[in-house]
Amino acid sequence: ARAAAAARDRSSAAKAHAWLSWELNRGTLAAHLAALLADPAAVAGHYSRSALLADPMNAETFLCLIEPLGAVRFRLPLGMDAGGPVEAKPLAPPKGLEAAPAAEGETTAAPAAEAAAEA
Repeated sequence: ARAAAAARDRSSAAKAHAWLSWELNRGTLAAHLAALLADPAAVAGHYSRSALLADPMNAETFLCLIEPLGAVRFRLPLGMDAGGPVEAKPLAPPKGLEAAPAAEGETTAAPAAEAAAEA
């Protein structure tokens, strides 16, 4: 029973890690959390009453703190497998939309090895 619970915990953590990486890579974390927080029933279904996001004032503060992350270009791995990180594959933009070039002054958060290779 303990092994099953530990595996379930690792699976939940891996899913959370993948979701967080996905949202950061796309620059949509704050917008999607704001959408979730707009539905109190959804928040109650996903978080305990003592969770940071369950308190409206703390949730609003947290959203204000993470909103600037949308301007940072991340390239985080989406998860882990037995061999190490699973790299994010680039997504094609929807038809009619082109990928926006990095704006002047925009920060890129690239893995250290990739940044070193570019130098």
